[in-house]
Amino acid sequence: MALTQYQRGRAFEYRIIKDLQKRGFWCMRAAQSKGIVDVLGLSRGQILLVQAKISGALGPAERKELVELATEVGGMPVLAERSDGRTLSYWLVYLDTRREPAPIPGYVDVPRAASAKVDAQVVLDQPTQ
Repeated sequence: MALTQYQRGRAFEYRIIKDLQKRGFWCMRAAQSKGIVDVLGLSRGQILLVQAKISGALGPAERKELVELATEVGGMPVLAERSDGRTLSYWLVYLDTRREPAPIPGYVDVPRAASAKVDAQVVLDQPTQ
């Protein structure tokens, strides 16, 4: 039996939580929120407001809400995506369509192929100890 879109999204959110917990974040998932933030990540001096989109497609209204909320609470607006179907990527979100790798501990920037639409991709590195 194929997974529903909701089940795929939920599984992706749990993957994000597991990954961030490995990096020292306390995480909370907003179950069925259909809201601005899917995963909240807290660590000493860092608040991550994560919108999980398997495809990486974040609409203008969602982008605006996420950036405004992050600004209001002093957090970092982050888009988590799985654009190639496997690699978990984190991006800082801006009001315009640009994005750049999110400075999350344990991640490094790796250039994509020249034909890629985005300049850099954040790939999993070994957790810092």
